[in-house]
Amino acid sequence: MVLYAIYRKNDIHSNINDILLIIHLACAGITWAQAGGITLHFDKFVILSFCYYLCISMIKYLEIQGYKSIQNLEIGLQAVNVLIGANGVGKSNLISFFKLLKAISNQQLQRFVLEEGKADDLLYFGRKHTETLSGKLIFSNNLTSNNAYIFELNSTKSGGLFIHKEASGFDVSVDDDSTNYIYHNDFEESKILNGFSKNNKNEYLKKYFSGIQIYHFHDTSSESRLRRSCDVEDNKQLKSDGRNLPAVLYLLL
Repeated sequence: MVLYAIYRKNDIHSNINDILLIIHLACAGITWAQAGGITLHFDKFVILSFCYYLCISMIKYLEIQGYKSIQNLEIGLQAVNVLIGANGVGKSNLISFFKLLKAISNQQLQRFVLEEGKADDLLYFGRKHTETLSGKLIFSNNLTSNNAYIFELNSTKSGGLFIHKEASGFDVSVDDDSTNYIYHNDFEESKILNGFSKNNKNEYLKKYFSGIQIYHFHDTSSESRLRRSCDVEDNKQLKSDGRNLPAVLYLLL
């Protein structure tokens, strides 16, 4: 699955061909650059991308509550998804939510909270307004079954966050958070995704989460890493900030 959040500095509705071009390049494995004689100009777009790929598996459903500027979001996802909006409407925070997911899966929730600030910086309008931060993802690689992950974070008196509850599910429905779920409560780090669980459902979830990659190409200044030269041999894997994008594109020629 490829999720793009696009902000066009001028009229975002003026040229649908630009958006279709981005989708075409995404399907070709190109995130942002010059290819085939066609150039996406750096001064026209800020592109944030979340790319997830694991065989033919993908996130079918995403739910977010109480995260930064996102009060409540419920969305079904397809293979390619384009989000369009003006500056400051929450596209970056949606991408940031996947960074939170990655931190939870890597047993680094506490480090993520410290790097982001404290609970007041992560909860929607802070702790006085929002008590919990929660998320729900449903993964599927076929038409008959799925796997799901639910979590809820609560704040501590010191301003941190901990996992108040989390659950793994199999063959679940979007609007039922109890049937076919197994719940765990009150941990600093994930118990389901900690690498020690022998539950088959948890093993599937860990494989899904391990495939999450986040590419955040938001810096278009003259000092941006995207504008710097790079080693032409540095093309094994695209870096999250795009610093080796020229090498990766050269490999594709």
